[in-house]
Amino acid sequence: MRGHRLAYLMLLLAIAFTVISLLALIAYTVLVANVVAGSSVRTAVVGLLLFFRNWSLILIFIAIVTFLWDRETMVRAKLNGPSGKRNVPLVVIHVALIVVMFIFATAQASASVNLRIAAAQGFSRKHPKEYIQRVHTVNSLTYTFYAFVIVSAVDVIVAAVLLPGAARKASISDKVCRATHFSEPSD
Repeated sequence: MRGHRLAYLMLLLAIAFTVISLLALIAYTVLVANVVAGSSVRTAVVGLLLFFRNWSLILIFIAIVTFLWDRETMVRAKLNGPSGKRNVPLVVIHVALIVVMFIFATAQASASVNLRIAAAQGFSRKHPKEYIQRVHTVNSLTYTFYAFVIVSAVDVIVAAVLLPGAARKASISDKVCRATHFSEPSD
């Protein structure tokens, strides 16, 4: 159970970030419906919403990868001894996806907030071509971030499919390995 602590921490942070983003969404809905606050308050709430929503997706990916990594460590230790070798390309792919997703998540949230500030200051009327370019930039960052979210989902699926075969080869049967393979419990 000790190996799961980091994964549980990441999952707890992801849940907290999701709750904060949902609270920001509720606040934004109330602010827009009642038009109580100025555009700067609404922009700040949108910034919170985007930041916490984007980062919660990344933290969920890290939590799942950490769970799978713990199982892989157990399998490798059983097959190769305590100093079992890592699947280096898979680790590099996981780390690269995490870094790229953090970059695009933060860039998308900040560019979106910047666009809202520019719109509130009348930038769209003064410089319409530049404003349209900023809109395209925000859209491109959004599409790129979600493309990497989809790639990370494929990465998790591949890792989850490969894990049960390696566990069977090492004669390991535990709840996590069975769950990733959707097999029935044998005990």
